[in-house]
Amino acid sequence: KNCLDKSVMSFAGVKKDALDAAVTQILRNSIPANEELTKKAVRRRLEERFSLDEGALDEHKGVVKELVEKFISQMEDPLEGDDGDEGGGGGGAAASPVANGKATTKGKGKAAVKKEKAAPKAKKAAPVKRKREVDEDGEPKKAKIIIKTVSGAEAPKGVKAAQLKAIKGSKFMSEASNLSLNVFGNELEGEPREFSSGKFGWYVGGKIEVEVNGKMLWGQVGCNLVMIGSEGW
Repeated sequence: KNCLDKSVMSFAGVKKDALDAAVTQILRNSIPANEELTKKAVRRRLEERFSLDEGALDEHKGVVKELVEKFISQMEDPLEGDDGDEGGGGGGAAASPVANGKATTKGKGKAAVKKEKAAPKAKKAAPVKRKREVDEDGEPKKAKIIIKTVSGAEAPKGVKAAQLKAIKGSKFMSEASNLSLNVFGNELEGEPREFSSGKFGWYVGGKIEVEVNGKMLWGQVGCNLVMIGSEGW
């Protein structure tokens, strides 16, 4: 009869006994770190150790699985394994770092039952949306915005074209005053600036205190004031 020593068989160029020793070391080292490893992660670490391309051992996953399960059985029954007791208590079964496809060192003395590919988690129920008020046409009511200009007039048509050459940008930057706002008693001030768009104006923003229903809360305010037609300055 021809006898073939399986320990000298090669898998992706690595002998089985070398894989066996490496699997044992990887799994034993994971115990003190309380680390969880899937069998896939074990294959990746083996590939790194033996300088193989990623995925080189995927076609030999059955062999890696066999070696992992061998390690588990030795951990659960120390009499069948070697004399080392690294990661386990003397005389008792050590924590198995692999269980049902997923390596784990959690729950010493009892292997955590986890699968290599965990089932997708159930989606959380979406928060109940508050019903918005609607107008007579059934459309959501829009919050009112009230603007009172200095003169009481509205912006004329063609204001952009009229202001394209109103002032030079350098003059605006040196002559324009700071923008000052009072929002619920919070004072905000911003210097004139040139925006990345090439337009000129002001920006102020930050966190402010706002009293609502007797409670002092924090809010975020941001205000852009962009001069119409200023891209031509």
